[in-house]
Amino acid sequence: MAGMPVSCMNEMRIIVTALPIAKRLNFDDIIYMSYSIEFRRKVIFTMEEEGLSIREIAKQFRIGSASVSRWINQIKPKASTTRQRKIDKSELIKDVEQYSDAYQKERAERFGVCQKAIWQALKKMGLTYKKTLCHPTADENTRKTFQQKNNSMKKKASILFLLMKVLFHTIARGLTAIL
Repeated sequence: MAGMPVSCMNEMRIIVTALPIAKRLNFDDIIYMSYSIEFRRKVIFTMEEEGLSIREIAKQFRIGSASVSRWINQIKPKASTTRQRKIDKSELIKDVEQYSDAYQKERAERFGVCQKAIWQALKKMGLTYKKTLCHPTADENTRKTFQQKNNSMKKKASILFLLMKVLFHTIARGLTAIL
């Protein structure tokens, strides 16, 4: 570096300082592991021998103070087990087939779980409800009649709105003329 121009040295400095940041941001390489029992014993032994506090020993070994506190009470890690699920997938599929229009709340009552558990199970299984524009059991003539009534009500409402607007506008003008 001694004979390099200043611009090259600045570029190298930028590259060198940016490298650790790039490594820290690469989340694919992160592996979460628990500390070995030997390391845990070493931390506790050093803490007792040197008479250090939990914070001091955590800082010395660059670990979390919560970890040290946990190791004091129980040095061996707890065995991890898979959780027992309350919802049987095959039973849920049968329920969906049998009661296709049921609400998640109703399914939750049948399975003895909360509604969110049903939602999560259905989502995990890839089951979603598709909404239709018309009800499958609705009569087409009834639907047309309803739409006609609805449209006529909209027209009447718009006419009523215009009449009220004109009325209030003229009243407001009349009041200003009187004052």
